[in-house]
Amino acid sequence: MLPQVINQQSGQLFKFWRNGVYTGMRHGNDLYACYRTYPIEGRLKAYDLGCGLLQEGIQTCITCSAFHYIVWISLRAPLPLSSQGRKFFSAIKVLHHNLNFFTTRGCQPNSHLLNGSTER
Repeated sequence: MLPQVINQQSGQLFKFWRNGVYTGMRHGNDLYACYRTYPIEGRLKAYDLGCGLLQEGIQTCITCSAFHYIVWISLRAPLPLSSQGRKFFSAIKVLHHNLNFFTTRGCQPNSHLLNGSTER
């Protein structure tokens, strides 16, 4: 599945509060939060992020203008919107990927590392 790509002028921008002031967009009957902005040269990065979010089950759309691409996520998404939240989410995804990488190769993580124990 590919993210919906629309002209930036098709959406109506607004500001909203979610533990801070954020930029939102209404397109049709859907409300979105600005997740990440890329310069015009970052088109592939925007599409890659949009596809990745869709694979995670997060409704996503991308707006384009003459100057930039913006990846928007549905306001119904449980994803945190702060930069710290995005860093945390990215770290969790890396840990999840690494865990899958090793377990598919027959390696089992040490149980004391997973449950937070310092004893073996």
